[in-house]
Amino acid sequence: MKLHPDATEMKKVLDKYGIKNLYHFTAIDNLSIINKCKGIWSKQRLENDGLLDKIITGGNKLSLSLDKSIGNWDKVSLHFCPRSPMAYRAQQNFWQRAPRSAHICYLIIDPNVALWEGVVFTDTNATKTTNGQKRGQGMGGLSLVDFDTIKAHLNKQWVEPKQRWHRNVQAECLIPNEIPITYIKGIVFISEASLREGTRLWGNVDHPLFSIEKNLFSTDLALVNSFTLTSQNVTKDNVDSIRFQDEECFSKELCSKVTLLVHLYATACSQAQIIWFDNHDKQIFEDKTDFEKVSFYWHWPSLEIFKLLEGNYSVEYYLNDTRWFKAHFRVME
Repeated sequence: MKLHPDATEMKKVLDKYGIKNLYHFTAIDNLSIINKCKGIWSKQRLENDGLLDKIITGGNKLSLSLDKSIGNWDKVSLHFCPRSPMAYRAQQNFWQRAPRSAHICYLIIDPNVALWEGVVFTDTNATKTTNGQKRGQGMGGLSLVDFDTIKAHLNKQWVEPKQRWHRNVQAECLIPNEIPITYIKGIVFISEASLREGTRLWGNVDHPLFSIEKNLFSTDLALVNSFTLTSQNVTKDNVDSIRFQDEECFSKELCSKVTLLVHLYATACSQAQIIWFDNHDKQIFEDKTDFEKVSFYWHWPSLEIFKLLEGNYSVEYYLNDTRWFKAHFRVME
């Protein structure tokens, strides 16, 4: 990639403020497309290749139309820090996208992409219209970014006034066209369950380093920590004392049911939805459970298998209309 003429001076600024990573948050379902594309593509390039309708986009119809009109459509959006107001809204499924949204993960990007020619910097959310935004390229663009606020945010220090933090921490770095996979340093998940889902979606091919780093996410929202498919009997008395075996095959002769054991954090009035599917992806059973109080919970819905035919099955788990994982298993005679 061709560097901007100001690249040397820009690198000094990034180093001064300790910018070691840039961040791209996205719905975990998009990992399969990122793998297919061998990188992160702009909406324009995805649209040109007929892939835009295959991804879960950030924001709503208004923000997407603003991306087009303001000049973001042909660029990949990166942020200087995680846990921004934009990421928070995406993590809580603020837009309630249909059919239902997957939860988010972070792609950790080599900060040297900010030095490329054509990169645009904004001093706040790149779709902001009320009270405006400023944008530019090179040192002129980079100087618009409030790195004092961003550095404080990265160090988990309070910024006053709050309005300054809320606006300036949303500064963006817009990369033209695409970011090749070689510039993705790693992909970060909030929990073991999320990492397992990311691995399933990526497929059985090489990928950037996968890791769990809860500190990159807001932790006051409902989430699924882990899950296990087991034939063992789960009860209130043994759920905290036994390490249940994670199984993929279930014998109708040896066991009566498949139990999905889930450890989760629920906010007040959270609801879990569990949907079981046959090998044709046809729904065969559905269950819902409400959690009244804010707490960590064990949840163990099950499916009786004596009526099931031999074959492949799967189960999906939703928490507050956010999909957390899909697990596959096989029933044998």
